[in-house]
Amino acid sequence: MNYAGFLIRQKRLEKGWSQEGLCRGVCAVSYLSKIEQGKADGSDEIVGELMRRLGCGWFNDENDRARAAEAVECGYEAMMSLDTDALCKAVEKAKSDPLFLNGPYALDFLLQMAAAESDPKPLDDRLSPCFDARQAAVQAYLAGDYSTAYKLYPCALFLYAQGANAYERGGAMEAVTLLERAYSEASAEGRVFLMMECCLLIGNCYSNSKNIPAMLKHYGVGKRLAKALRHENALSVIDYNIASTRLECGEALEAYNYFSKLDSPDALCLHKLAIACEKMGKYAEAAAAIERAESVRDSCKIDSDTVGLMLDVVKYRITHADYIHDENYGTLLTECFERCSAKLHAGYAAFHLPWMLEWLKENRRYKQAAELLESFPR
Repeated sequence: MNYAGFLIRQKRLEKGWSQEGLCRGVCAVSYLSKIEQGKADGSDEIVGELMRRLGCGWFNDENDRARAAEAVECGYEAMMSLDTDALCKAVEKAKSDPLFLNGPYALDFLLQMAAAESDPKPLDDRLSPCFDARQAAVQAYLAGDYSTAYKLYPCALFLYAQGANAYERGGAMEAVTLLERAYSEASAEGRVFLMMECCLLIGNCYSNSKNIPAMLKHYGVGKRLAKALRHENALSVIDYNIASTRLECGEALEAYNYFSKLDSPDALCLHKLAIACEKMGKYAEAAAAIERAESVRDSCKIDSDTVGLMLDVVKYRITHADYIHDENYGTLLTECFERCSAKLHAGYAAFHLPWMLEWLKENRRYKQAAELLESFPR
């Protein structure tokens, strides 16, 4: 079935028309039936007339096809390169031109529009019989079935998506394997932006496992790519992650030197600054950082209430000398840890894991500590 046949049938049924009523004077009922079932494509003239009767403009001459085909490939190029800005621009152009959504490439544009959404969703399953291999792969990608997408249409993007999914689930080493393959394929495809994103995620994986040399190696490549692409946000993310990892690894001074010099730190940066100050015994400066963080936490990209809990945990430590034996601290820390585990990437919970283990062990809850360590993603 092609999309034109699907659309003709859908519009006809919406109007409550019979096949005979629609096609009288245009074509035989049997021919219309074949068009609707996908057994015949239908000539440009007949499809155009049927669409006109249904109140749908349908653009299908040679010039229209060429222009739409070029726009479709621009959209796919942006999507497959993981260039969100370029994809959004392509989608906005498609929305503004009736040719694109009322012609033989309409299904491609609908898939690209879905991919550009902040929370992508697959198209209606009833369209599945209309898909070619690439369209079916994108539909699987939108549905989160990345391995099927790659089988249908092997490309770096779908490998990257598998790696990113493994990373989100906390499977760092599985993610690294997939992302290294994705990087290699992105290089072969000439997709520099996707290569950068692969490096960033691989760096994140090594950051979470506190493997600083491997982290710096991959972030270093990512930085060079980000500079070449003039991607300032990627550069900021890399620097933040490096400083956060150094903080986790006990290098408080290095983290402090980064976070204390930021011009407009967000709540997460100020949270890390407070912890660096805490570890260095700068409690007044830590308290000031928490106060600043609380004033800007609503503008943070992650859940504001979770950020609030993260700040409260640090505040409790610097204001209660014997926090380690305080049941209230344990309750607050556990709530924060569980909220991070439920709402955020595993890395946020991993960041708080040492404090959880510290509190459990100091309070002789060794079994809980062992169970927590055993169950935590590696």
